[in-house]
Amino acid sequence: MSAPLLDLSQRAAVEVDVSVRQVVIAGPGSGKTEVVSALVEHLVVEEQVDPEISLLVLSFSRAAVHAVTRRLRAADVQAVAAVRTIDSLAQRIVREAYGEEIAGRNVFDRRIARATQALQAGAWDRVRELEHVVVDEVQDVVGLRAEFVSALLAALGDGAGFTLLGDPAQAIYDFQLTPEHPTTSGELVARVEAMPGVQQRVLLGSYRAGTRDAAAAVALRELGDPSLNGAEDDICDFLLGVTPVDDEGIRELARHQGGGLVVLTATNGQALMEAEDLWKQGVPVQVRRPLTAPVTDAWVADVLGRAGSWDLASLTEAMGDAGIAVERWRGVRGWGRPGSRAVETREVARRLRSGFVPAELQPKDPDVPVVSTVHRSKGLEYDTVVFAQYDDRRDTDEDPAQMARVQYVALTRARFRLLRIERNRYPHLVRRDERTGRWLRCWQRRGSVKAVEIRGDDLERTRPPGEDVARAQAHLRSRVRPGDPVTLVHDWTSVDTHFWDVKHEGVTIGRTTAAFGEQLRSLLGGNLALDLRGVHVECVETVAGDPVDDAAGGIGKYGMWLGVRLVGLAVREWKDEL
Repeated sequence: MSAPLLDLSQRAAVEVDVSVRQVVIAGPGSGKTEVVSALVEHLVVEEQVDPEISLLVLSFSRAAVHAVTRRLRAADVQAVAAVRTIDSLAQRIVREAYGEEIAGRNVFDRRIARATQALQAGAWDRVRELEHVVVDEVQDVVGLRAEFVSALLAALGDGAGFTLLGDPAQAIYDFQLTPEHPTTSGELVARVEAMPGVQQRVLLGSYRAGTRDAAAAVALRELGDPSLNGAEDDICDFLLGVTPVDDEGIRELARHQGGGLVVLTATNGQALMEAEDLWKQGVPVQVRRPLTAPVTDAWVADVLGRAGSWDLASLTEAMGDAGIAVERWRGVRGWGRPGSRAVETREVARRLRSGFVPAELQPKDPDVPVVSTVHRSKGLEYDTVVFAQYDDRRDTDEDPAQMARVQYVALTRARFRLLRIERNRYPHLVRRDERTGRWLRCWQRRGSVKAVEIRGDDLERTRPPGEDVARAQAHLRSRVRPGDPVTLVHDWTSVDTHFWDVKHEGVTIGRTTAAFGEQLRSLLGGNLALDLRGVHVECVETVAGDPVDDAAGGIGKYGMWLGVRLVGLAVREWKDEL
């Protein structure tokens, strides 16, 4: 094992009996991801826990998933630990307990509520096989998800253990609480710590900060209680002392630092504005998507879509690299029929349609600057962080300690350099439409909507895109890159419902949905028979749909093809509104 490389506080959380029940407080840069992976290795290698049956890891972070995989591979463990998100575990529980596939509106919350019912009713038999459960980033588990985790831990057998890791100073998801589901992460942890025999441990190291400023940001947690109550003024003063930067400075950083740079904002509407500024300067950026919008890497359709079934040998031959093939095979091998070493491509497509995408099938982030909300940056780190402070003149009753925790999370994402930029230059408002959930850019004086957010699910996914399907697939494969601008060309044949074809370098690579057209009509009003600009490529992805039998070259016959996800604030092209 590589546990001797851990510090003493980390080893205390790792070298434990399988039945231990512990809560581990892990501040920014304390090595939590390595603790999770080392703990899994210890439980599998030393405690002889079956990683596929008796061990469960709940994590929001792909970094944790990959770290666990690396640890087990280094220890020559061929099995794969069950690392899941809460949403994907809930889906599995509902399927196995009740034989149900929940789809439609509010699918994630409905799955979790139903899975909680199954755990409380004792309807999920597999919970009794679990010997240890690891919950990563527990400070992000609130409301309905907190009730789910509480039910899961309560359903464990008497000899089963668990490890909860998190940091109350980074608890910034209380805005998701509802009157029906009011449980905070602090209340969840307090409930767990009140259980018999539960121990609390604290990781004491600090390994992320590479400069004095970054280390000082991490140390702000010492100025208040564990949830930063009492440290609000100190964090605000610290932020005001961070070195300012202007737009030209951000552009220069973006051109030279690539994926090492992040611009953080309070809302996704502000993130879209920051991205738009950089796109105008020809700088490709990635707008970080929410965790509830998993994407399947393009290689899945590009490779698996060629044949009806696959085993490890055929995948290795197709990939041309045994190491890559083995890693990717881990993502799909559990979807084969019992006793079979092969996986049917249509079954892979069916599983992906349900919304669960294994980490091995998700794309790696491109090496381009990132624009993100603070909330979506949780668990990540960057060489340089620019915090964009917008002048929000609306009245707010947000808890000062909650605001301090958001600022603390932003400040502690940096390895080396912290910068800030004050934003008060826009002559319009950015607000979120409550009915549709879309961000809108509005004229300040008139209050009318100028531009509407376009999202990844606004394109048709029922069949491969384009008039010439083969040409569109080849173009997506070879020409389309993150950040590329696209034009949404209005379909003049659409009357009652408006549709737009997505054009990239003159090639049609997608088509908007009827729902997008209906929402645009209600939000923008007026003449919609115009092209739309201000839209960019988020990524090329694998689309999993129903098998298509009539497309040229058999594209889509196994239920998967290449598609594109879009991002940006779409504006009508009747005049230069950008």
